[in-house]
Amino acid sequence: MSTRHGSRLSRRSADKALDLHAGTGAPQLDALLRAAAAPASGEAAGEAAALATFRAAGLLSTTPTGRLTIMKRATSRLLTAKALAIGVIAVSGAGGVALAATTGHLPNPA
Repeated sequence: MSTRHGSRLSRRSADKALDLHAGTGAPQLDALLRAAAAPASGEAAGEAAALATFRAAGLLSTTPTGRLTIMKRATSRLLTAKALAIGVIAVSGAGGVALAATTGHLPNPA
């Protein structure tokens, strides 16, 4: 399978294609390049207004919470590690008692 293409785009052809006034000769490509070069409208233009509305409604934080987030994450990880350790100890203990009962190493009740 060959990945070589016989007709490559020369530098001059690429510059000509990107020059919106000259055009490429392909109407669909010209329309696509004009649309890509056009200034932003609609959604991007209203971004500042949307952010201001969210901040006013209290849905978007205006203060950085980086340190608080780091502390919460560290505390969460520590508690998860402790819970995991307790779970491992409990399962090991129950497994040890079950093994001792199965092999007959538990004392007989009197």
